Amino acid sequence: MSAPCSCIFIFIVDFLFLLSLFGNTLSVSRFTEDAITGLGSDMGVPSFDVAVEESKEKPGLYRMVNPYVDFAAEYSGVSHHTGHTHYLYFDATVPTQVMMTQQNSGVTDEKLGEIYLTSKGYEEMMAGKMRVEYAKYLGKVDQGVISFPVEAIGIKLPDYQKDYIWWTNTSGSSGLRLPSGDSGIGEVTDGATDECVEYFTLQGVRVAQPEVGGLYIVRRGGNVSKEIVR
Repeated sequence: MSAPCSCIFIFIVDFLFLLSLFGNTLSVSRFTEDAITGLGSDMGVPSFDVAVEESKEKPGLYRMVNPYVDFAAEYSGVSHHTGHTHYLYFDATVPTQVMMTQQNSGVTDEKLGEIYLTSKGYEEMMAGKMRVEYAKYLGKVDQGVISFPVEAIGIKLPDYQKDYIWWTNTSGSSGLRLPSGDSGIGEVTDGATDECVEYFTLQGVRVAQPEVGGLYIVRRGGNVSKEIVR
């Protein structure tokens, strides 16, 4: 009966270690959401642009930066936490066996409370099962897109019903299109005047009107750079 406790301890140590692996390798990519939206029949399957980091020390380990900011702004009855950055981690170091751990989404529902994300592969692992038993629930990278099996992503609402998991992603489309090519940020440049341009803060929040003198992630078509707006 000691295996689950040992697993939990190892995961906490690994998670803290993973936090130290990321530098400023930022890109903007596309995130499709069918996890939280799975709780509402009329919410559809939306997609959002998000800032993505890939670990310099552990290639294939990705994290999205505040991925639910635009989501919370679009739907009524939910809000996004402020004051610190929320990350959503995907470990795709083995492309055929992508793991998503339990994580706070940063979203709070006005009736249900804080919303946590988890995956069936992770929950099976934490229950002490062998990898061969939960491998069928893990995600995969296919043609540059991370995806997970149907109902292999779950929602936890500890303020509403502790320890219960709602298995969502019924469309099987929840996932992340990975940045193509070099995911790193270029040198600081003069943010000149391309018309088709999008600005994001360094925390991944889209900005409609960037401030002069501010440092932003800037996307022009398929090119992403870090720029000071002048």
